Amino acid sequence: QALLGQEDPQWTLSERDYPLGEVVLGLEIRSHSVKGALVDTGNGEFVRPGVVAKVNEATAENILNAIQKVVIKEEWTGPVGCSVTMAVWRMLGRDHDTVEAKIAGALPQCQGEVAVLIHKHAAAHTLFAFTRWKGEMGRVVTVTMGLGMGVVLYERGEDRGGDYTQLTWTWPSGLWELRSRMGFTGMTPPPPTLPDPGNPSEGDKSTLDSSADKIQQDWDDYIDFSC
Repeated sequence: QALLGQEDPQWTLSERDYPLGEVVLGLEIRSHSVKGALVDTGNGEFVRPGVVAKVNEATAENILNAIQKVVIKEEWTGPVGCSVTMAVWRMLGRDHDTVEAKIAGALPQCQGEVAVLIHKHAAAHTLFAFTRWKGEMGRVVTVTMGLGMGVVLYERGEDRGGDYTQLTWTWPSGLWELRSRMGFTGMTPPPPTLPDPGNPSEGDKSTLDSSADKIQQDWDDYIDFSC
């Protein structure tokens, strides 16, 4: 696994001189990479830029090795909070105690101070703990979209649990079908390369019009599928 170092552009750092709460190492664990950064639990902000370790082949051993690399790079021996995707969850054991024990076993320097949530629950917790939704008492459904689709129901500020697979089970196969039909590899169809809109020729104008029509049709197809 390659350790990319502090190169990821997504780290938006806290502007505080001192943390508001306890500082922990947060890990986002996916089948292709592990991201880690120190996080202020008082406001959910990054304390310093994090690091990323690539996972070249998705196996339990490789994922645990990548987790070790990130923690060693951060020189961390304190509490660790982990967000894992369902793909990783299945690879590491499929139940909370087993997954948590395997990650904790890979990090002896952290002395068992490891907490694990499936990604959809971690994302929902962040939403209700650190955003404008904090304190929301109504019923809210959160959806995370990746190779799978995660659904979490919050009510009165609490995760109500529940299995909503019956609503989302067609998403992975449908996404692969959509990728094959539209020829893209990410989560959404990319826009086509367009001529310079600042000074288009007559031919460019025609190309722009046809490209706009294609984008509209692709997105209509995508939205119809997604919904």
